[in-house]
Amino acid sequence: MLRLLLLATLLAVGLPIFSFARQPDGPRQYYYKHGTLEREGEYRDNKRQGVWKYYAKNGTLSRKTTFKDDKRFGIYEQYDPENGELAGRGTYVDGKLNGWWKAYDEKGRIKYKRPYEEGEVVGPTEYYKYDENGELKDQ
Repeated sequence: MLRLLLLATLLAVGLPIFSFARQPDGPRQYYYKHGTLEREGEYRDNKRQGVWKYYAKNGTLSRKTTFKDDKRFGIYEQYDPENGELAGRGTYVDGKLNGWWKAYDEKGRIKYKRPYEEGEVVGPTEYYKYDENGELKDQ
């Protein structure tokens, strides 16, 4: 009898836990506690696939990235959570940043760029400065 009670308890407690381990295929949306959209994307074979979008609590797009087999792959973009403007952009390969990470100012001009290979910085950061007319003055 004790075995049956123990088995019933394990099943009652264990099944809900295991049912959340696998994500069903298809689109998903997750929400903040206050009800606004936090992130959205798609699962296939229990892995994030395709474009995923992440939002700030005020509802503005904060990040956009592409996944392939649950790893970032392709363009990754960050946005200013206050105004929604592009703040940074880079490229991922097999879950690691590769190529130039570029950061932008509030006018959409490049502030700096930094080279990456397999997620590691591989060279100096290049900074950009502009004069009062918006012309590039220093690099």
